[in-house]
Amino acid sequence: MVFKLVAKTPTLAPLMVYVAVGTTGAVAFATRYLYTHIGVTGSPDPWNQVTQGHNSKLFSWNQAWWQERQHIPDPRSMFQEDIGSTSTSSAIKVAKAKAIRAAKAAKTANTVAKA
Repeated sequence: MVFKLVAKTPTLAPLMVYVAVGTTGAVAFATRYLYTHIGVTGSPDPWNQVTQGHNSKLFSWNQAWWQERQHIPDPRSMFQEDIGSTSTSSAIKVAKAKAIRAAKAAKTANTVAKA
């Protein structure tokens, strides 16, 4: 069908070549991406492995904000179980929560002092 159309109007030949090359490239890219991309074969929950001060954005206007967050304890840590210990006491969780509250209070005190 394509050959008949090109034989009838030869000016469409470059268009058909470009469409064929583009389609082949798109299928090849999708196939390669699905077989080799680490996100497909990696962890099912990659968002849980992002650290507190890690800038995951392509571009950030306020890069100092990410630097400030490196020293804040991870708020998820009080909800995660310690793998090495057999029993997790509530005192450890309370201590972690107090550390997070203290870090937040220190940060708000610093921002108020700067203003």
